[in-house]
Amino acid sequence: MRANENLILVCTCRPPLFFEKPKMLCYRCVHKKTFLHSDWQQGHPEMTASEPLTLEEEFEMQRTWHTDDDKCTFIVLARPPNLATDELTVSAIKAHAKMIGDVNLFLNHPDDDRSFAEIEIMIAEEAYRRGGRGSEALKIMMGYALTRLDIATFQAKISYTNMPSVDLFTRGLGFTQISESEVFQERTFEWSLKVPEEGEKVKEVRDEVLRGWGQVVQRRWDE
Repeated sequence: MRANENLILVCTCRPPLFFEKPKMLCYRCVHKKTFLHSDWQQGHPEMTASEPLTLEEEFEMQRTWHTDDDKCTFIVLARPPNLATDELTVSAIKAHAKMIGDVNLFLNHPDDDRSFAEIEIMIAEEAYRRGGRGSEALKIMMGYALTRLDIATFQAKISYTNMPSVDLFTRGLGFTQISESEVFQERTFEWSLKVPEEGEKVKEVRDEVLRGWGQVVQRRWDE
């Protein structure tokens, strides 16, 4: 999505920070090779719910993500352990932050409802899982979507075998299951401001997300 192609979102209170893939070919090459050949992706394909791609297919996917207004992605970076928040300049982020995954939105409602998005998260580096980074990445992406894209409904499709993600979305973020597919071996969960009966949990998460969004520092990759 062009709207966030140069945007960096720095979380001032928790580990992760994000930025969209810039238009630098050298960075794209490094990024794609890192994830294409990662042992995590090859060893645990069910966690990403995606098929392995060739390098050429990865480049083509990047081009479509850049130009398609129905897709929004941020790369998740781990904060360099030796840098304080006020030291996280753009040059420091480029030099020291470690890519550990990504978080994505798909504006793919069948009736073209632009307030709806499918959301997904991948923390590819195993050493960075189960430390709250996936949860915080999702909250920042939801904050961006609520305030910048006017999204009101999020859906997540999760494999039957991925119980940690089910817990993350349901217990942590207040999503509720709305359907399941035996064919694809996955369940669909939803969080929506348009469904009053969803109750207090959705409101609590909304308020928490917006409070957290208020602590996000926005910078530009091309500064």
